[in-house]
Amino acid sequence: MPTQVQILFDFLHTNIPESHGWEVVDKIRKFGIESLESSLISELESSNANIRMYCTILLSGQGGTKAFEKISVLLQDPNEMVRLCAAGSIGNYKNELAVEPLIKLLNDPFAPVRINAANSLATIGDKRAVKPLIKLLKDKDADVRNAAIMMLGELGDSSALEYLEQIEQSDETRDQFEMPLKLTAQDAIKAIKTRNSLF
Repeated sequence: MPTQVQILFDFLHTNIPESHGWEVVDKIRKFGIESLESSLISELESSNANIRMYCTILLSGQGGTKAFEKISVLLQDPNEMVRLCAAGSIGNYKNELAVEPLIKLLNDPFAPVRINAANSLATIGDKRAVKPLIKLLKDKDADVRNAAIMMLGELGDSSALEYLEQIEQSDETRDQFEMPLKLTAQDAIKAIKTRNSLF
């Protein structure tokens, strides 16, 4: 007899609206994915983009090497929402093999993918991410720039200080809806100085 979690997983394969799909994903998470792990890994190759998304989020840091390798492939998925989920999930594996693919994603045409890639790079904590994130401070999207500032603060590398201090001092605004980058830069500078005892 199918378990409740299996029934929920099977329900994801029906033609339900995406919003309902995420509700089902949340319920599966509460039950735990242990019994579904092999099915989730297999479904990362589904022809259905929503299924690839759901499985990527459900696995997020679980499933070992097999899951990591398949989610790595999804970083180049033609569907931007699948790339978004893969970029956000892969950092939870803390695997340095994801660093270079994530750095490439910092140039993705979809801004939320760039943000998730920046977040995952900070989660992994590899110093190779510092220079690419400094470049991201020039991104055309304010949310992406804000994410780059925060992630540089998390990485704590003092080589980012001069760039963050420029933002703190200039606080340029490209339009009236720009996020308060100056405040974010101040927090990042404080975090870096604290980590490196530069006060």
